[in-house]
Amino acid sequence: MDLNKIISDYEKNGFVIVKNVIENEEIERLRKEYFHVLNNNPDLREDEISSHILQSCSEWRYFIGHSDILNIVEAFIGSNIAHFYSRFFVKKPKIGREVPWHQDGAYYPLRPLELCTVWVGMSKSHRGNGGLRVIPGSHRQQLSKLKDVNDESCVLKRVMDQNKVNDIDSIDLNTDIGDLVIIHPHLEHASYRNNSDEWRMSIAIRYINTSTQITWKELYGKDWDCCYLLRGDVVKGIDNQYILEGA
Repeated sequence: MDLNKIISDYEKNGFVIVKNVIENEEIERLRKEYFHVLNNNPDLREDEISSHILQSCSEWRYFIGHSDILNIVEAFIGSNIAHFYSRFFVKKPKIGREVPWHQDGAYYPLRPLELCTVWVGMSKSHRGNGGLRVIPGSHRQQLSKLKDVNDESCVLKRVMDQNKVNDIDSIDLNTDIGDLVIIHPHLEHASYRNNSDEWRMSIAIRYINTSTQITWKELYGKDWDCCYLLRGDVVKGIDNQYILEGA
């Protein structure tokens, strides 16, 4: 694995695909745990399972701290690594919802915005089953303002102005089980509705350096509940409520 090439491609395009990082057996264990959680939460849709309800899930806990993922993340944000947030982006056959154009950094209360998003393929992903779309180079733009929407066909509840997205240069990403996509927080990206007969499954994991301040409490008056220290140390003077690995 050439980390210098990975970082170079990421800096140029705002994303990079890293092939064949996770073994199929590990993905299969995570898939089984996902469906167990989904079956035990009948009020949630298949694309609404996030780290806020995954605290006691052993495979998820193992997966977010996977050494092969953290070795790549460390090249981007340094050796003091914490899990900030993760969410399964799963699309049922024929009805899996689209994700409209967005920039990850617009949603997260972080100061500074030094976020490493790792999208992990848990199935094959392509245009027909709701695969990722990206606009290479769009990470050089500023974050767009969000507005509330009420559209049950859309995963997101706040979106950027879709009319301001110049998607003429957008490309589809075809990925396999165990591939990673590293996504810049300013990159404009989206994914299609699943019109196929197959499940499209992935998990997006957001990592931060422990010097990053989570400002959720300033906004909403309570602590962020899923910040796990995964590697290194908590930087002194930062009052985030970290949950230590193994806690």
